[in-house]
Amino acid sequence: MRVRPDPENSPNMIIVPGDKSITHRALLLAGMARGRSEIRGALASLDARSTARVLRHLGVAVGPIAAGRTVTVIGRGRFRASPNVLHCGNSGTTARLLLGLLAAHGFRATLTGDRSLRRRPMRRVTEPLSLMGAQCTPPLADQLPIGTLPLEPGQAMQLVYDFGDNWQFTVKLERIEPPGSKAKGPRILESHGTAPSQYQDWEG
Repeated sequence: MRVRPDPENSPNMIIVPGDKSITHRALLLAGMARGRSEIRGALASLDARSTARVLRHLGVAVGPIAAGRTVTVIGRGRFRASPNVLHCGNSGTTARLLLGLLAAHGFRATLTGDRSLRRRPMRRVTEPLSLMGAQCTPPLADQLPIGTLPLEPGQAMQLVYDFGDNWQFTVKLERIEPPGSKAKGPRILESHGTAPSQYQDWEG
């Protein structure tokens, strides 16, 4: 394809949308840095907002991501442990890059995503991380959720499933099934209210 500008009618400046891949990496690098960073030209996508949301749970101050706005990020030089499940939405880049970054921290974390992301392969990340000494649960995990929560029966955590409307759960751990149990995954024992219409994959 050839593009020939019209010298008589062409504008002085053309602004193209931001790049999703670069936006993810700019947010993560700024979150790992110490101090204030400003990101211009970030792509205001759901995936980028997923990265920003997870960073906030890890102790990073991230300003709103909107088209045409400069995103301000204030990092601490390291992530802070979070009691929350880190929900990556539908962003595989968020999950895979964070697995590597979190492996360098000395705390437990659990990553999950929506139904589509939970089907996507992760072993190409977890396998080399395990060879370098990271502990993934389950070992060599190929699908989300990955990680362990430092919870005991009777303790509660806050699960934020947030795509702009701050929908939150308070989840209480009732029991831990023994090895060999017939349970294949988590079960909802009791729920209240109805899910917002945009969450079509809600299984409650």
